[in-house]
Amino acid sequence: MKEIHTEIEIAAGKDEVWSVLTSFAAYPDWNPFLRTVAAALRPDAPVAMSVAVGARTLDLDAAIMRVAPGRELRWAGPISRLQGVVFRGEHYFVMEEIAPRRVRFVHGERFAGLAIPLLGGWLDRTLTPAYTAMNVALKRRVEAAAAR
Repeated sequence: MKEIHTEIEIAAGKDEVWSVLTSFAAYPDWNPFLRTVAAALRPDAPVAMSVAVGARTLDLDAAIMRVAPGRELRWAGPISRLQGVVFRGEHYFVMEEIAPRRVRFVHGERFAGLAIPLLGGWLDRTLTPAYTAMNVALKRRVEAAAAR
């Protein structure tokens, strides 16, 4: 098993962070990592996404695992069980209120599968900066909206 874990503090309430995080149609306007996401916010709903990884864009699929408005969104993929034996990820976003109008946004992914020993270093080098860039962009977008 391999995990990528990032965090950032956002000066806003959990509902404001949740609103921006789950407004998937606006992702192309601000999100440097998850370029597009199409999904209904309910468990087992399919997720179709395009992710920017370095200079490449990858189209991936997943399924929603958990939806807890204002607290947590989680999906896992790929949907194919055969592919999942080789490589599987469970992506999570968690919002923790640490003070009034202050949220710790936790963003990460747990990976498993036969390919993980070969891909672990690449995942660290590629995904940690991508997740961090998304966190910074989310913080800017949420805080700008909260200031209006």
